[in-house]
Amino acid sequence: MKIRFLVIFFVIISFNSFSQLALEFSATPKTDKRIIIVPFDQRIYFNDATEIIAKKDDLSHEQIMEYFRFEINNQLAKALSDSCYVTNMLANPTTTETKEEIENIFSIVSYEMAIVRPNEYVTENEKKHLFKKKKTEEKNCETGKISKTKIENGEIVTNRTTLDDKYLKIIFSDKKILEKIAAKYKADYFLFINQFEIKGDGYRDPYISGNKNAKRVIKIHFQIFDYSGHLVHGGFAENKIPFILDDKQEIINSYFPEIVRQIISNIK
Repeated sequence: MKIRFLVIFFVIISFNSFSQLALEFSATPKTDKRIIIVPFDQRIYFNDATEIIAKKDDLSHEQIMEYFRFEINNQLAKALSDSCYVTNMLANPTTTETKEEIENIFSIVSYEMAIVRPNEYVTENEKKHLFKKKKTEEKNCETGKISKTKIENGEIVTNRTTLDDKYLKIIFSDKKILEKIAAKYKADYFLFINQFEIKGDGYRDPYISGNKNAKRVIKIHFQIFDYSGHLVHGGFAENKIPFILDDKQEIINSYFPEIVRQIISNIK
């Protein structure tokens, strides 16, 4: 009995030592930069794949939305953890304090459409194409003269004929709350996830689901601000998925990494 006890004791000690080593071995940021990841407002969410995902997993619209809301923050936090210190505001969403901070942030924002700024992680051809658009519409991008919008059922509704080069931009009515939160977490930057959408190419076409080559587009609108609320970058990241894909975990594992790369390429 004594020998068995000693064996168990040493196994526990060894396991704890290994756990501590593993923890110490995990990501040590390469810089002292600190960034806060702010999740999207639940009202700013659109997913026309909800029906097939819900059917597969027997989940509600809200449960699917919360799953993607948590995962986009989680994937970004993991990807950034080796390059800077990260505060993920959804890492512990059950705390009253964190909920209040998120609600306080949402209370000072409104949304409008703006010209995208090219992501750093794009091909040279894409850069040239976006640079032309940026030059011709630079004034609108910099001055904030953007199209009026409203949100209906989580979808952007605007008077513009196309949204291909637009992203959902946050406008702050008071930046003091940001400065207060940045000071609390000693943060240098905020990464805002402004909107999450999964939408079929030509999704209003009732015959698209019969096309075996049809795709849906995941598009994440985001902005990066410094600690004082000054805009560093604004745009969207996107990737295509098979139209019939109903596995939410596969969407995360196979298609989110590309989106995450596009977003974090703009954090210097």
